[in-house]
Amino acid sequence: MKLIEKNEKQRVKAMILMDMMGFKNLRLGRADLGTTWLQDIVWQTGKQLGYKEFVDTTEGVGDDDHSPFLKAGIDSLDIIQLSTYGVRDSEYWHSKEDTLDKVSPKSLKIVGDAIIVSLPKIEERLARRQR
Repeated sequence: MKLIEKNEKQRVKAMILMDMMGFKNLRLGRADLGTTWLQDIVWQTGKQLGYKEFVDTTEGVGDDDHSPFLKAGIDSLDIIQLSTYGVRDSEYWHSKEDTLDKVSPKSLKIVGDAIIVSLPKIEERLARRQR
């Protein structure tokens, strides 16, 4: 990992991976691999904002782009929708037809709102841990 090679790991407080967030029928289960407290904050915040898209089911993700951060000891969260991604829509995934017209602005707003409002809570949790 470049952060470790360059001795810059301390610059990263936490990592949130937002993967495949544009699906119009957004339904976000909790990834099975990640930092629980970080996930709790984002899910609680999403629900407090009135977003029913944050559900308490398990999203079987396993190893993903956040894994190297976890292995390096950096608190990390993977927000991804795999199990309820529509079959018709999955034909576009990683293809040349995966274009902006398939992206839901509403879904992006929901996830963005939850993350933005969560950031001060995440910062507070990290600051308490450093004391």
